Amino acid sequence: MESRLNLHHRLARDVPQWYALPRPMVVMAIETSCDETSLAVLELSRGKLRLRASTVASQTELHARWGGVV
Repeated sequence: MESRLNLHHRLARDVPQWYALPRPMVVMAIETSCDETSLAVLELSRGKLRLRASTVASQTELHARWGGVV
């Protein structure tokens, strides 16, 4: 899994000019699997893509007792 610092560095970069919008656009992304759910909030503004927030809810420790997802 990519570290948050690396992800933020990769996202806070210049994006192609055709992404330049007249006002900021905010996107909420959700990803789920059997034992984790992740959420990220991204903002595209002035040709820059920025990670505003991210979190992961995990049940890995709960499932570890049985050797993984059951």
